[in-house]
Amino acid sequence: MIGKKHEYALMHESETNFWWYKHLHQQVLHSIEHYFLQQKNIDILDAGCGTGGLLVKLQQQQYNNLHALDASSDAVNFAREKTGLPNIVFGYLQEVGQHFYGRQFDVICCMDVFTYLIDEEIVSVLQQFAGLLKPGGIIITNNNAFKAFKGTHDYHVGVIKRFTAKDFQQYAANADLQVLENRYWNFLLSPLVWTIRKWKLLLHHTGIKSADHIQSDIAMPATAVNNCCFSLLQFERKWLRNPPWGTSVFTVLQHKP
Repeated sequence: MIGKKHEYALMHESETNFWWYKHLHQQVLHSIEHYFLQQKNIDILDAGCGTGGLLVKLQQQQYNNLHALDASSDAVNFAREKTGLPNIVFGYLQEVGQHFYGRQFDVICCMDVFTYLIDEEIVSVLQQFAGLLKPGGIIITNNNAFKAFKGTHDYHVGVIKRFTAKDFQQYAANADLQVLENRYWNFLLSPLVWTIRKWKLLLHHTGIKSADHIQSDIAMPATAVNNCCFSLLQFERKWLRNPPWGTSVFTVLQHKP
């Protein structure tokens, strides 16, 4: 997605209200609160922060010891504008250990960035994360799931791969980490997501529309639709704790005891 300034602009405009981002950020907060209770002085790194939506959510919840990194100068500029944080640096995830050498964090977040890396790079990054964790610290990562949900957006932003929960069990084992949580989400809406993405692919492959003219997955829907999608995710979170599949996989990792 690096170099896709238009996509970052869409993210910048919509991520605080877009149903998918709102639920993702809520999940991250739930995990932090679960493992750290009401501690607000913990050190948090958002590795691959995008345009800063998660950082804003953390700020709203009174987490102030925040650092961030992204490999897109467009994203870094948007994130600095949105948050006012001075600790947002330009850098590649594969070199995260160098950028934060000598620092340690209670929480490292990495949202939907591994999709741009190959397996060996993912394991290397997780190992670097492990080296940056304080005792008892956690890694929270969300990633896109299942090849079946691949769409034109994947091609447009340069997605390399999609994942299963088993992939992260293997990555964790290779990085000498243990899995605390590893679950799919966006199960109830997945049939609709699959249908829309396959329809867009059909339009693209038949030449009716090029990928550049198909609306981004990040584009804000109508308010009623946005609210309905968010409510469905809230319902799913409450009543379907471990769905059999979803469009994303949410994982929490920690040092092995």
